[in-house]
Amino acid sequence: MNQGDVHFLFDAAPEIPSEQCARTIAAFGKVNGLRSVRDVVYQAGFPLKVNAKQAFDRGHMMPHSAGGQLGPNIYAQDRALNRGLSGQGRRYRALERKALSISSGVFFCHLRYSDKTDIPTWVDLGLVSKATLESDTFLNRMDFLVGSDFNPSELSGAGLTSILEVLTRGQFGDLGEETARFYLQENGAFPVSLGDSGMPRSNARQDLDMVALVEGELVAFEVKTTYLDKRAGTVTSQGNLYCPPRRRKGTRLDRSPSFAQGSSNYVAQRVESILTVDGTLECRLIAVDLRSLKLQEFSLNSAGKSLGPKSGLVDCRGFVLQAMAEIVGHRGHL
Repeated sequence: MNQGDVHFLFDAAPEIPSEQCARTIAAFGKVNGLRSVRDVVYQAGFPLKVNAKQAFDRGHMMPHSAGGQLGPNIYAQDRALNRGLSGQGRRYRALERKALSISSGVFFCHLRYSDKTDIPTWVDLGLVSKATLESDTFLNRMDFLVGSDFNPSELSGAGLTSILEVLTRGQFGDLGEETARFYLQENGAFPVSLGDSGMPRSNARQDLDMVALVEGELVAFEVKTTYLDKRAGTVTSQGNLYCPPRRRKGTRLDRSPSFAQGSSNYVAQRVESILTVDGTLECRLIAVDLRSLKLQEFSLNSAGKSLGPKSGLVDCRGFVLQAMAEIVGHRGHL
């Protein structure tokens, strides 16, 4: 079947009764740089796949910006992959942009399935021209990596990287907070309160990431997790992690006082709903670098500015694996 310059191949269900869906296998065609008119009504009528563990978009095999149309060109695509919200999503979008930047070439998309459904497990994307031959493979189904038998302790280095490549910033934040918790517990701290990015916020205020009892004193912790950032996987000239920036004071919609993240006032404003304390709480920042699998504590002053490292670099791979097991055990997915 053709749609203009785009050719499609299908894996049709056999004529005899079968549970297998009819599905598109591949699309390939010339890149012409002509954007087709998007039929919003038609696309809105294309049923989205419902999965409590993963969000899907109506993805295009041949990108819409390259003349891709609807019908067989649409498939259930992982939202983070389609929108460039994960590490592999950024690679996916970069390859699409490269295809649009050349004057002549052939772009192809190959969908690979692991069961009888019409949701592909893998997406192969490639570009062929006189100047380049480039292809990449992307995971489209998260249950392939994190299934019912998921055991983080058995992950190899490559296996862990495969999982990190499909996570979004929100998932990195959750993983970083749980990683910091296991680190603190390993070092004798006792968490009193933990934040949860999935919980509703009171008066639009963000909960503290963590409050813990450290050597008999209550300490507030802000956790910053990096993986997609430019500085992820790098250290300063002194051999420390870069201390991630905190949010600055801004104007709040609810007109309540706003303070710099990590400052004494910021902590006091949020800790009042957790417990009653005399005086102010010390606030520290824990930087979790998931690319290098290192973490480091930083001291903050009353204004929320860094006073420098509180600890040396810590290998956090074991804590990351514990955190993954905890999150998956709690909600069934990362």
